[in-house]
Amino acid sequence: MHKPATLKDIAKMAGVSAVTVHKVLYAKDGVGENTRKKILGIAGDLNYTVNIAASSLKRKAVEIAAVFRGKAIPRNFFFHKMWDGIERAERNLRDYHVRITRIECDDNWESQDVILREIARTSSADGVILHCWDETKLDGAIDLLYKQGIPVVTANADAPNSKRIACVSAPNERVGSLAAEMLEHIAPEGQKIVAGGIKPAENLAANRRGFASYLKKIQPDAQFTEIYNYHQSPNQFSDDLAHALLHTPGVTGIYAITARDTYNVCKTVKELGMSRRVKIVGSDVFEEMKPFFSDDTLHAAIWKDQQSQAERAVILLHQYLSGRPLRVEPIRLGVIMKNNIDDYL
Repeated sequence: MHKPATLKDIAKMAGVSAVTVHKVLYAKDGVGENTRKKILGIAGDLNYTVNIAASSLKRKAVEIAAVFRGKAIPRNFFFHKMWDGIERAERNLRDYHVRITRIECDDNWESQDVILREIARTSSADGVILHCWDETKLDGAIDLLYKQGIPVVTANADAPNSKRIACVSAPNERVGSLAAEMLEHIAPEGQKIVAGGIKPAENLAANRRGFASYLKKIQPDAQFTEIYNYHQSPNQFSDDLAHALLHTPGVTGIYAITARDTYNVCKTVKELGMSRRVKIVGSDVFEEMKPFFSDDTLHAAIWKDQQSQAERAVILLHQYLSGRPLRVEPIRLGVIMKNNIDDYL
C-alpha cells in the first residue's frame, strides 16, 4: 500500500516551499494564480485532502459569540428554534475546536449595539453571528468589529450596508408571495390583512413586498391593510387587529408575518368568534400552534427553517475563520397544515 501524500510531497513536486502549499490548501492570500493552480492540480492528482478537524486541534479554540433574542422573553417561538440551530452547529463543530458563547439581547437594536461594541472593546470573540433588529442602526458596531478583525455573519435579518461578511436568510419576498398564494386559495374573495412585524426590519418589509406583488399580479385592484407591531406589545397589537377586523368590511384573510404575531392573531380572531369567517396563514411552527390548527382557526403556516438559518451562520463563520471559501446554501421553505405539523416540530 502506498503511503498517503503529505504536504511536503506536494511542495517538492511543485518546486515551492511547504509554507506556500499550506497557504494554497487553506485558501490564504499571498500566492500567485499560476502557482495556486499548479499546487491544487498536484494535490488532486495525489488525492490529497485537507483535514480541517485535525488541523483545528493544533490551534487555539475558535470563540464565536451568538447574539440573539433572549429565551426568557414571552412567546419567543422563532428564536427558540434559532438557539436550537446554534446547539446543533456547536455539536457538529466539536472536533474543530469551536466554542460558542451565547449572549441574549433584548428585542431592540440598542441592546445589540451595546453588546457588539463591548465585544469589539474586549476582543472577547473571534467572530459574531446575530439577528439584526434594525438593518441600518448596527452598521457602526459591525464595522468596528470588522476593523478589530472580528467578522460578523447575520442570520435571518441583515445589515446589508455594513461590513458583515455574509447573511443567511430565507428568501423573504418569496415567503410573502407564497403566503399570498395560500390566502388566495383558501380565501379568494374579500379584503386581506398583513399583520405583525416591526416596520424598520428589512426582512419583514421584503416579505410584505412579496405578498403585495403576488396579490397585485392576480388581482390588480386587490387591497390589503397593514398592521405593525410597533412596540412589540401583544396587547396593543391585539387591540389594533381587533379594531381593524371590527371596522374594516369584508375581511376574509390574514397573513401573520412573524411567529409571535401568528399566536396573537389566532388568539384575537378566536376571541372575536371570527374563526369560521376569517382564514389565517401564519409563520413558522411551534407547539402552541397545534390547538389553532385543530379547531380550524389557523389554516396554514410558512416554514422558514430558522434552525438551519442559525446553524449555517455558525458554519459560514467557521469557514471564514478557517480560511476556506464561503458556501452560502439556500434556506428551504415549507407549507405547514394540520396534517403535517408534527413533521416540522
